[in-house]
Amino acid sequence: MTDVDPPRASGTAAPEGRLGRLVALLPKGATVIGISLGVQGLTTYGFLIIAARALGPARYSPFSVLWALTFVAAPGIFLPLEQEVGRAASARRVRGFGAGPLVVRAALVGGGMAAAVMVLAGAGSGPLISRLFDGQGLLFLGFLVAMPSYAAYYLARGTVAGAGRFRAYASILLIEGAVRVAAAAGLWIVGVRNAGVYSLAIAIPCLVAIAIVLPRQRGVAAHGPAAPWNEISVALGWLLTGALLSQLLLNVAPLAVQALFSRGNPTAAGRVLNGLIIARGPLFLFQGIQAALMPKLAADATAGRMDDFRATLRRLLILVAGLVVVSVVGMALLGPPLLQILFGHRFVPLGRLDLALLALGSESMMAALVLAYACIALGGYRGAAMGWVAGTVGVVAALAILPGSLLRVEIAFCIGVGVACAVMAGALRYRMAGREVSTSPHAGERPAGR
Repeated sequence: MTDVDPPRASGTAAPEGRLGRLVALLPKGATVIGISLGVQGLTTYGFLIIAARALGPARYSPFSVLWALTFVAAPGIFLPLEQEVGRAASARRVRGFGAGPLVVRAALVGGGMAAAVMVLAGAGSGPLISRLFDGQGLLFLGFLVAMPSYAAYYLARGTVAGAGRFRAYASILLIEGAVRVAAAAGLWIVGVRNAGVYSLAIAIPCLVAIAIVLPRQRGVAAHGPAAPWNEISVALGWLLTGALLSQLLLNVAPLAVQALFSRGNPTAAGRVLNGLIIARGPLFLFQGIQAALMPKLAADATAGRMDDFRATLRRLLILVAGLVVVSVVGMALLGPPLLQILFGHRFVPLGRLDLALLALGSESMMAALVLAYACIALGGYRGAAMGWVAGTVGVVAALAILPGSLLRVEIAFCIGVGVACAVMAGALRYRMAGREVSTSPHAGERPAGR
């Protein structure tokens, strides 16, 4: 595990047909990371199912709000840091430079962001605890613990990815998921029914995973030239905006239900999270495809292969359209009994229309993510971020205008995702048109008569 993953052996026969074309798109390390993401998804389901069964509907609902809030803030704030560290460390590795100074700078940035979130959360602790966490201060503590834990976690992931240690990256994902589900199972077995205790099992497994994996990764942060601040801040502001708002859009349903309607239905947020987690299955598995295929877009854009870029984008969007249809129909038909099987009869399952709308919004997020990555591959960081801004505005406007309660939140979720897709599609079309003009053999020629 301490060695850089080797390249594919030369001289092997190339796969043929459609499978061969798919394999050709896969970047190094994509297979092992895709498998680890799938296993991590299963452990996430296991953790939430155990927590729901142990806590029951009333205690699980504020816990579900903590889960949603954590996964707005943690990947929304720290995932861009992982991406920038991975990019910059990889560039240093190509040039033969150590990434140590870069990692130190990134740790200062990540620590500063975590501290800022904790200070802001502390300033608003009263409303957070009373309104979102049903007066449970230990849930608020779980959120505070999560911020520095996930800052370290995403920094570690970016560091090993930048060093080409893809098996180490996968190990971090697998150990984190395994420790989390084992902790929840242990708490359930000994009879713990306090939601705040389970909240600590969200973030602490991240620290356990990096404590096990990182000491064995010699050389990932070797000495090298000093790292200027701008080495990890290339487009970081736009990436941060996009990541934070995309996570907010993805998790808006349980947060909005708890904030707006929990007094009349105190278990609603937990029921919505359960429905959202099941509906999000294809989206979670899509991360493996996304991790494998998105670098292809960047490579084609950099090389000026716009025909290949369009073909890859078209295949991805066709795949997404098929997954949306299958997921919406599947959730409408099978969602309610599946929820009762997994989470138990104490949880009243959402209706078929509710689950179909959650599936429509969740799987449409795949299209939004594809369009965002395509924009970024063409240097359109601002266009991608503006798409997420527009989607967030769409959700807020829909919540303010539409009548009703739960159905209103679900429709607003779908509207927000649709608006984000539309804006990013427009931005992408603009970027692609500009790229085609700039690479045209007649670009720059003066028309006759001028």
